[in-house]
Amino acid sequence: MISQITFERLELFSKRLSQRQKSDPLFCRLYANAACFSPHALCSLFEVTNRGKTAGFICVYAQSATACFFKKPNFDELADFFAFNSSGAKFLEIDTSFAQKIRRRLSSKAVFGSAYILKGDAKCFIRDCSVKKTENVKEFFEILKRSSEAYSDTSFESYYCDYFYRKNLPAELFISEYEGKTVSVAAVLHVFEKLAIISDVAVLPDFRRRKFGSQLVSEVCRHLKDKGFTPALFCTSPAAEVLYKKIGFKKSRGFGLLMIKDDF
Repeated sequence: MISQITFERLELFSKRLSQRQKSDPLFCRLYANAACFSPHALCSLFEVTNRGKTAGFICVYAQSATACFFKKPNFDELADFFAFNSSGAKFLEIDTSFAQKIRRRLSSKAVFGSAYILKGDAKCFIRDCSVKKTENVKEFFEILKRSSEAYSDTSFESYYCDYFYRKNLPAELFISEYEGKTVSVAAVLHVFEKLAIISDVAVLPDFRRRKFGSQLVSEVCRHLKDKGFTPALFCTSPAAEVLYKKIGFKKSRGFGLLMIKDDF
């Protein structure tokens, strides 16, 4: 059974999670989005039950539907739900262990990724650049758009503005400057308990393969650890996977990510 709930129900449930469950990056992303957007009616939150027990939760918002499960759901019911309730989303984020049975009914163009969590201290990459926080969302998003065609959709920009300016949880944007120019960016939008997810790491094409991305992520990791957070991220690129492993990230067992690029 899938029923719509309020954020207060999710918050109550989260207090009963085990420490391992609280370290699930996908639940961190779902919780943070629900906390940010629910008060402004910018998302819909659902609880999934199976045989009378809570199996997981789904958060449907402007750009994506995020689903996190702790127990086996009803797969047919889940596929029908996504087909009828997520028509405006461009990505489905769901643990790969539950995605296999529904992926064919949703789309054939699926990208699988993995969650990575920093183990120990981030390795340092010395570059003649400076890393700092920014509240200039327009500049931040301009670098994203120039770095990848994936951000050409202007609705992504409104998503960032909503998240950063209406935040109910900590949200931070970081930039890296070289010779007076902003060359790379990274965001920390999703925070739950002591886990913080680094997302949208981007480097301008002319400055790639020069360790600007490595330096930026390393500095962001140090910043998060100083504040008592464990850095985590999702990765769907083999090239980026190599980079993150060099910094000190290791794949988190049991946590995966399925992204479907077509409309549902």
